[in-house]
Amino acid sequence: MTSTSRRSARGARAALLLAALATASLAASVDVPAPGVAIDGPLLGNFTGPLVSQQRFAAADVGDLAPGDRIYAFSFRRDASVGAFTGAHFPRFDVRLGAAATTFVTDFADNFAEAPTLVRAGPIDLTPEHLPSGDALPRPFGAAVLLDAPFVYAGGDLLLEIRSGQPSAPVAIDTLGTPDGQPNAATNGYSTFHAGDVEATSANAVVLRANWPLRLHTLAAVDVAGAGSAVRTLHVKGLVHASLQGPARAEVAGDDLALFLGEGAPLVGERVPALGIRGTLDLGDVGTQVLATAVRDDLRRVLPGATLVVSKVSASFRANGNFSRLKVSVKATLSVNGRRGSYRITTNARLKP
Repeated sequence: MTSTSRRSARGARAALLLAALATASLAASVDVPAPGVAIDGPLLGNFTGPLVSQQRFAAADVGDLAPGDRIYAFSFRRDASVGAFTGAHFPRFDVRLGAAATTFVTDFADNFAEAPTLVRAGPIDLTPEHLPSGDALPRPFGAAVLLDAPFVYAGGDLLLEIRSGQPSAPVAIDTLGTPDGQPNAATNGYSTFHAGDVEATSANAVVLRANWPLRLHTLAAVDVAGAGSAVRTLHVKGLVHASLQGPARAEVAGDDLALFLGEGAPLVGERVPALGIRGTLDLGDVGTQVLATAVRDDLRRVLPGATLVVSKVSASFRANGNFSRLKVSVKATLSVNGRRGSYRITTNARLKP
């Protein structure tokens, strides 16, 4: 093959790649249960003490969630019957996801078709941003609860289990259903719970035709993925300067770009301009939240107990002509113990279609 032919072949591959990227989409949010997300639920999901709760979402109610999609976070919405939420700490907030069994009973283990996946473990602080107020009914979905690892949805009915410890303040979330458990148009799913014992193996309440409305944050299959390295630099003059290195993984589809710095939730953003080889990256609310979590985790390693406030966030990307190499830079200004500082992520990845 001549050099001209090789250049033509490379150009053709790049054109095909860009054409594929133009029609693909990577990141999405799916509100479940689909029939009732526009309804303000008549029930109250109340975290007032140790609790085990299971939510079975019927396959008919998961909307655009497709087999192979990866769930990396979810959001609650506040019940409209209660006042403004001021925040709560849970000493334990363990989340499991899995395929639901064909029947739904009071025994928690029997409600999973197979062993579930532990996608989040440990304490959590829910802030007012997780359950925002508002005048509209239903209330808006809040900030995301980030998972420790994405869960791959295989299709069929989806079962969510949360085992939560004693919260520092009551947490009330919207719930769709009917008080007597009769079928209704809001959901085809079911729920049950055990109040008072976070280690309970069976419910102490009846199974209801009811569900919490949730917003699932998802990633679809990708057109281009690759591995590389990331350098994270945390600098506050006179207080801390740390440079942390580690592996990174990048995924690109359509105008969406996802950057994994570990096994947890990725930084997901939209490229501007679309399909450009250089431009800015709009991280959105969830991406900014993931970045703030990364800053907080890194700070805890080098300066335990420090107070942190993350302010302005900016991100940019640069790729070569055929998108085989990608560089992503993310920068945040912040305050640590009242001192102004910065946090920067520099990532280089080699991509393969």
